[in-house]
Amino acid sequence: MKGQALGTSGAGDMFGIVAERIGKAKVGARTFAFTKGATPEAFFAAPTGPGATGLASDFFIREIV
Repeated sequence: MKGQALGTSGAGDMFGIVAERIGKAKVGARTFAFTKGATPEAFFAAPTGPGATGLASDFFIREIV
């Protein structure tokens, strides 16, 4: 799939991709590599923020258990 991943600088929202297992994800020219067999990982993937949580981005890619 191709496209863009953008968050917002507005308060009260958060966006992301969540899955049980992610090998790697590519957003623009940047590749986010997940470590096989590691504890669930998360990457903040868009140059927006801080979002409602005060983090550097409100768009994330996250593995869940």
